[in-house]
Amino acid sequence: MSEILHAGVRGCVICGADNTETVFTFTREWLIRVRGANPLLLDDMEFDNDSSSSIVRCRDCSCYYIRDVYAKRLNYEPTVWSEEELLQRRDGYRNIFSRANMHHLEYQTRIMRYISRMVLSKNTGHKSELSLLDYGASFGVLTPMARVFGFKRVVAYDPGFSDNTDQLSGQEAIINFRYTNKFEDVDRCGPYDAIVCQSADEHFFELRNEIKRIYETLKSDGIVYFSHPIMDLSADLSNLRNEHNIKNPTKRDLEKRYHLDHMNYVMPRHFKNILHDQGFTECGIIFNYMYESERGILSFKNMVSLAKGIVKYVFGLLHLNFFKTEYFVKKK
Repeated sequence: MSEILHAGVRGCVICGADNTETVFTFTREWLIRVRGANPLLLDDMEFDNDSSSSIVRCRDCSCYYIRDVYAKRLNYEPTVWSEEELLQRRDGYRNIFSRANMHHLEYQTRIMRYISRMVLSKNTGHKSELSLLDYGASFGVLTPMARVFGFKRVVAYDPGFSDNTDQLSGQEAIINFRYTNKFEDVDRCGPYDAIVCQSADEHFFELRNEIKRIYETLKSDGIVYFSHPIMDLSADLSNLRNEHNIKNPTKRDLEKRYHLDHMNYVMPRHFKNILHDQGFTECGIIFNYMYESERGILSFKNMVSLAKGIVKYVFGLLHLNFFKTEYFVKKK
């Protein structure tokens, strides 16, 4: 049984060494008692009392990652969602495009506008239609948004999609794009003028290999946008270990950041080095922040958001990486 549970043992996702210390372990008992996990869902995952998954710190480079990834998270076997499951996912996806998410949509619109301008600036002498790949897409807003911004051929790739996910975006629809869970489809439709990888790399079992794949499916003059979340485990570890005594909103933040599906806790300096090692170089910095128009520009929340946006932008200009979450890169 242990061979199945820990079939996904990895070396360090940064330096490749296997010289670690365990700092935290997810167990069934902890997930139920502290996180309130549904035992039936854990049963479906076959995550029983003998199952575990541990966060470790590499003694060589200090990177945090899950070493013994729970094997069921790796085995994306072909599935077909029932009509009911498809409808649930469709309705959930539609709800993203709503008043409650308008500030997020505005933020993402500025991202896509920046990507499209960068791509067009490199294609001034061409008349061919533009293509975009959403790598590790889930059900994000950039996929349909790319079509609105003029990308003719748009592919959303996620190994977690079912074999019939394409039914959610029929090719007869005006804003049409393709879902796929097979990299062979991605490769066949490439190379791409633009690739977006938004809050996905923390899910990659083979982080360097996945970024290499992105590099290989990009056109020679293409643009990649990475949105890389900062999960500073060195700052959060004490709270994670003491989560059973912590109340919201800190507890809610811990639940979002640290769980079985997040395998990599790579800080910006290391992530930027990986991009460089795989052949990328930065080609742009965007000034962006979340603005809530109904609060007024001088509201405390908007002023804090503006200040954070300015700090991130200035740090980007100075090539200081600690607060960096967004990377616009091209091939060297």
